[in-house]
Amino acid sequence: MESFKFFGIISLVCLFALALPLTSAEPDSTTTTEAKNLWEDIKNMRVTEIKRSALACPLPLVGSSCSEETPLYYFACCGELNASCCFRLQDWVIALLGILTILVVLSIVINCIRCMCGC
Repeated sequence: MESFKFFGIISLVCLFALALPLTSAEPDSTTTTEAKNLWEDIKNMRVTEIKRSALACPLPLVGSSCSEETPLYYFACCGELNASCCFRLQDWVIALLGILTILVVLSIVINCIRCMCGC
């Protein structure tokens, strides 16, 4: 029983050690801009739509052709002058991965608390 409490305490310490660098005392302008952009991306997600791949980047007649989309991923133009095709996950996949990550972290925290309480 003592080993469970020990591993529970160790896992909580590791969890806080991983979360500590993510918080900063002074947010700089790039961090706040990135956070705003991330929040805008989350608000603009359309999990019920399958996005289509670009035909070619930067233009269909001049650029390189992109692969076709699937229900899991698509290709979008990116890079310098939008000259290359970049792999992107569909919005529903990103939402599902986010929900699964939150559930896994919650289950780890709850089980660590249960181990420390002896429940």
